[in-house]
Amino acid sequence: MDDALVSAVLGRLESSPLPEPATDLLLAALYGQDELDRALGGQSPPRPAHTAGASPELDQPVRAYLRSVTVEGFRGIGPAAKLELEPGPGLTVVCGRNGSGKSSFAEGLEVLLTGRLRRWDTKSAVWRDGWRCLHAPHARLRAELLVEGTNGVTVVERSWPDDAEVAGSQAWAQAPLGQRVSIGELGWAGSLGAYRPFLSHSELESLLAEPKDLYDQLNVLLGLDDLDAAAKALGAARRALEGRAKAAGAAGTELEAALAASKDDRAARALSLLRARTPDLVALEQLAAAGGPSGGTWGILEQLAALSAPPSAEVADAVGMLRDAATALEAASSNVAEHAGSAADLLAMALAHYAAHGPGDCPVCQAPGALDGTWEAFAAERLSAYQEVSSQVGTARKAADAAVAAARGLLRAVPTSLVAARGAVVGADEAAEAWQDWTALPTYDKTPTTLRSLADHMEAAHTALTVAVAGLAVAAGEEVRSREARWAPLAEGLRQFCQSASEAGRAKDLLATVRAAEGWLKSANDALRDEQVRPFADETVALWAQLRQESNVELLRMRLAGSANRSHVKFEVAVDGLDAAGLGVMSQGEVNALALSVFLPRATAAKSALRFVVIDDPVQAMDPAKVAGLARVLADVARTHQVVVFTHDDRLPAAVRDLRLTARVLQVQRRAHSVVEVVPTSGPVSVLLADAASLVAADHLPQAVTSLVVPGICRSALEAACTELTRRRRLANGAPHDEVEEVLVSTKRLIPRLALALLDDPERGGEVYSWLNARIGPWATDTVRACNEGAHGTAGDPAGLVSNTRRLVERMRAAVA
Repeated sequence: MDDALVSAVLGRLESSPLPEPATDLLLAALYGQDELDRALGGQSPPRPAHTAGASPELDQPVRAYLRSVTVEGFRGIGPAAKLELEPGPGLTVVCGRNGSGKSSFAEGLEVLLTGRLRRWDTKSAVWRDGWRCLHAPHARLRAELLVEGTNGVTVVERSWPDDAEVAGSQAWAQAPLGQRVSIGELGWAGSLGAYRPFLSHSELESLLAEPKDLYDQLNVLLGLDDLDAAAKALGAARRALEGRAKAAGAAGTELEAALAASKDDRAARALSLLRARTPDLVALEQLAAAGGPSGGTWGILEQLAALSAPPSAEVADAVGMLRDAATALEAASSNVAEHAGSAADLLAMALAHYAAHGPGDCPVCQAPGALDGTWEAFAAERLSAYQEVSSQVGTARKAADAAVAAARGLLRAVPTSLVAARGAVVGADEAAEAWQDWTALPTYDKTPTTLRSLADHMEAAHTALTVAVAGLAVAAGEEVRSREARWAPLAEGLRQFCQSASEAGRAKDLLATVRAAEGWLKSANDALRDEQVRPFADETVALWAQLRQESNVELLRMRLAGSANRSHVKFEVAVDGLDAAGLGVMSQGEVNALALSVFLPRATAAKSALRFVVIDDPVQAMDPAKVAGLARVLADVARTHQVVVFTHDDRLPAAVRDLRLTARVLQVQRRAHSVVEVVPTSGPVSVLLADAASLVAADHLPQAVTSLVVPGICRSALEAACTELTRRRRLANGAPHDEVEEVLVSTKRLIPRLALALLDDPERGGEVYSWLNARIGPWATDTVRACNEGAHGTAGDPAGLVSNTRRLVERMRAAVA
C-alpha cells in the first residue's frame, strides 16, 4: 500500500470524517482484499498515525546504476560491442548516424532487463523476425551494474540458442560473490514496470496518443490503482452483502412453496414459523434437526412400524400346554377315576367313625362286629389307593386351568395405534381384524374337547395375525422412510434458509457500513487523485516550461479524468493566453517535448530502484530552441540520475557544448560486417582540456592572459577527473550515492580531491605527491603544482601544461581502474 496515498486518505478523513467502523473498512480496502476480508470479519486494520501537513517518509530503494552494456549478434551489432558508462549521476550523449548501431544498445538493454521490446508490440512479425544480426554466430546481451550496498559489479545476461526465436532466450543475473539467479530475483520488476526507464523515439511519439494507456501507467506510478482496487473491493463486498439478503428472500419464497406442497406435519409447523413477521430461526433450526413428530399420523406410523404379533415360540408353548392338558385331563377323567373319588370320601368318613367309636357293628348295614382292626387296616389301604387315583384327576384339571390361563395371557387388546390406523393406513383393517380374531378364544368348559379347540384357534389365528401384522409393519416402515426422504430436502432447505437469514441479519448492519465507506471513497476519488497527481503534474508543467522554448503553447494543468474505459489524462493548455483544446494545437515537436515532460518524472520517481534513464532519439521534430531546452532539462535530471541519450545528429551534443553543460559524449561508429565501436569524444575533462588547448592556440590572446587562465582550466579538469574516479570507485564498492555526493561537495581543494580520488581519503593530502612520484613519476607532481599554484599566478608553458594534464588524467584513470 502506498504510504503517501494512505496519508492523503487520512488527511481527507479529518475534514470529511466517517464513523469508525466505516473508516476501518475503507483503510482495510486500501491495504488489499485480505485485509478487507479480515475487517469484514470484525478485525481492525492497521491505522498509521497521521499528522496534518506532514509528508510520509518514503522508503528509499537500493539504487542501481549502469556501468556497461554489451551487445552481440542483436539488431545492428554483429561482433560483441561494449558501451562503457560512468556509473552514477551524470549525462552521457551517445551519437551516431542512422544505421550505426547506437539504438541497438538502447534496445538491447531493454530486452535484456524486460525480455521484450515495447516498440515491437504494435509492429508486424517482420520487425521481430529480423532481430538477429547476420554477422555474428551468437546473440547475447550483457550489462554490468553497480548497486548501492553491494561491493562489486552485478551482472545481468541474456542469450539465445542459435536456432531460437526472440522469445526463446535464457537470462540470469549474478551479484558479486553470489550465485546466478533469475533476473526477477533482483527485485526490479516493479521499477521496470511502474517507472519504466526506457523511451524509444517511436514510444516518444506515441506516449500521448493513447490517453487511456497513459492514464493506466500514471495510475500505477502514483499508487492510484490502489484506489481503484479499494473501490472494486468495497463494491464487491457491498454486492455480496446485498446478495445475501436477496438470497435469503429468494430462499424463503422457494421454501414456502415447497413446504406448502408437503403433507408432512412438520412442514405445516415450519410454514407457520416461516410466515411470522420475524421468523424464529432457532425454532426452525430445531425443527430441521428433529426427527418425525411424536404424535399424529407420523406417531401412528412409527408405532405400526414397530408393531409385532405375540412371539411364535410363546404361542407354540401355550398351544402345546393346552394340548398336553387335554390329553392328561382326558386320561384322568375315566369312570374308575370318578368312582375312586367317591369311594375315597366314604372310606374316609368310615375310618373317621371307627376312630371315634371304636370296633363295632357297621353303622350302614348293621353287620355285627364288621368294624374291627382288620377292617380298619383294609379300609385304610383302600383309602390310600382311592386317594391316589383321585389326585391324578385334580392335577390334570389344574394343569388344564394353567394352560388356559397361559393362553389367555398371550391375548392383548387390539393396539390403539392399530385401531387409529383403521381406514387410514393400507393393511390396518386386515391386521385389526386378525388381531380381534386372535383374541376371540372359544369358551372353556373344563373338558379336553374345549382345550383342543382353544389350541387349534390360537395356532390358526396366530399364523394369520403374524402375516397381517408383519405386512403392516413393513408397509408402515416404508411409509416412514418415504416421508422422511421427502422431508429431508425440506429440512436441508430450512437449515440453509436459517443460515442465509442469519447471515443476512448480520450483513444488514455491515451493509450500511460498507455503503458508507464506498460512498465516501467515490465522493473523495477525484480530489484524492488530484492531490496525488499534483506533484507529478507540477513537475511535468515545470519541465514543459523549460522545453517549450519560444512555443506559444502554455501547459496550465495536467490531471486524471474520466473513469473505467473513458479514463484519460487531460492536458489543459493555453495558446497566447487563451484556453485551447489540448494536444490538438501542438506541433509534433511540441508533442514530443510534452511526452518527455511526462516521461521524465515517472522514470525518475524516488521509489524506483533503477537510477538510470535511457532515451533514444528524442531530438527529432524539435527546433533548435527546444533542443537547447532539452539539453538543460537532461542536465538537471543528470544531477540525481544517470541519463543516457542516443541521438543521430549533432544538435544535442552541440547544445551541450554551447551551454557548457557537463556531459560525456560518445560516438558510435559502424564498419563493415556490423562491427561497431564506441569512441569517447568528450566529457567534462575532455571539454575543459579542449577549451584550454583552444586558448593556447588562440593567436589573438596575449601570452600573459593565456598563462593566467590555462592553469585554472587545467586544475578544473583535474578536479573533474577526481570526481569521476571517486564516483567510480565508491559506487563500485556499494556506497550510497548521497554519501558519495556529500563527500565530493565537502572536499573543496585540489590536493584533498586528489587524495580522495587516488587514496580514497581526503585527509591523506600529505601523501599525494609521494604517491604521484612513486606510481606515475615526478612530472605528475610538477603538473599538479603547476595547476594548483599557476591558478594563482602564471604558467610558464601553457601548452605543455595542457598536454601534461591530459597525460596525467589518463595515467590516473589507468592506476585507479
